[in-house]
Amino acid sequence: MLHEATFEGSEPVVRLLLDAGADKEMKDIDGRTQLHHAVCNRHEAITHLLLEAGVDKEPKEKDGQSLLHSAVRGSYSRDGLPLATLRLLLEASVEMEVKDNGGRSPLHDAADKGYDAIVRLLLEAGADKEVKDNNGRSPLHHATSQGSEATIRLLLEAGANKEAKDNHDQSPLYLAATSIYGADKITRLLLDTGADKEVKDNDGRTPLHHAVHGGRREDAIRVLLEVGADLEAKSLLYYAAITIYKYNEIVCLLFEVDTDKNCKDLYSNTPLYYTVGEVSNNVKCICVLLKVGADVEAKDNDDQSSLYHVAIAIYGYDEIVRLLLEAGVDRQAQNKNGRSPLHLATEKGHEPTLRLLFEAGAEYTTRDNVTGGTN
Repeated sequence: MLHEATFEGSEPVVRLLLDAGADKEMKDIDGRTQLHHAVCNRHEAITHLLLEAGVDKEPKEKDGQSLLHSAVRGSYSRDGLPLATLRLLLEASVEMEVKDNGGRSPLHDAADKGYDAIVRLLLEAGADKEVKDNNGRSPLHHATSQGSEATIRLLLEAGANKEAKDNHDQSPLYLAATSIYGADKITRLLLDTGADKEVKDNDGRTPLHHAVHGGRREDAIRVLLEVGADLEAKSLLYYAAITIYKYNEIVCLLFEVDTDKNCKDLYSNTPLYYTVGEVSNNVKCICVLLKVGADVEAKDNDDQSSLYHVAIAIYGYDEIVRLLLEAGVDRQAQNKNGRSPLHLATEKGHEPTLRLLFEAGAEYTTRDNVTGGTN
């Protein structure tokens, strides 16, 4: 009965039950006490009553949430509503740095939700602004990923480390550059306060790499380029070419700043290679690369051209084959094993591709170096 009365906010009934000796520490199936319910539902008077009755101030729910977590998650500080229950808990000296099962402190939660008033209140009460969750992320990481500009400013003004690294060695700037919430604004905000634009994560990638790889953060890419972020063209164009979102606008944007269109990775693959065949099949991106003069004859470490890679794809990409042939790609080019695009198209059974190659003059008598077989 005490749980129900607390949940409903019936102070007289709660007082009566407490006076009658009701178990004030009883937990529900989720591990919540009476005080949890009072706090979660912002019942200030009942919260005060339970604290005066000497209830445990540090109970935890099954997911490790403390009372302070519950107060934060049940608040609406962004709308300026009273934070009375939260203040009551702080005045009662509840533990501020307690973490839930995900390693998140109450400040993490407040920053993640963009609850500016709560963030300010917790910081004023001495909450650790550098505390990290199980992913190694600080409150600033959380505020940045959610695009909470006002919260980011509060944390920075309080001296939060803008270069703090998570478990992937990524600073808040990485999350800003890939955020779906105002990426350009929060990226610029961090850069204006001196965030390192060339910082690298444990894969050697910069925030610009991540913005490009995300495929949707053209706004953040522009901001990073404006402040002179190192292009590292080989990696950047590679990421743009294979991005799952297939945004050719990003490829165009990189060419605006003179990116090398024929850069090669460790396997001698060019961006054009990554836009053909199974990896991307990005026709728009291919058109952009061809328009700016990408080398259709460039070969990888196995002497395989872009046309070869189209031919070995699981699905025949006729439109791409046609584009490459029109751009002048060698229809007879052979790899290290002497195999031509026609060999591979035949092997895969791509009839439309075979027709295009024959129409372009490909010779079916070419022999490979392994079996000596023709097409």
